[in-house]
Amino acid sequence: MENLYMDTREAAHLLHLSTNYLVKLLVYGGGPPFIKFGKKVVYSRDDLINWANSKKQMSTSWQSE
Repeated sequence: MENLYMDTREAAHLLHLSTNYLVKLLVYGGGPPFIKFGKKVVYSRDDLINWANSKKQMSTSWQSE
């Protein structure tokens, strides 16, 4: 059975991001949804995949169409 939730290290690995970058997103916002159990932060795999899919781009330009 697959774990329902993963810690920051596991989530960063899944997304091919550094753990430090994922922690930065956690603190400043803009990252994937997370759940806190006391001091423990966990992520659901589905939330991580949905967040990553929401970041799809068609161009590297910062200008809006």
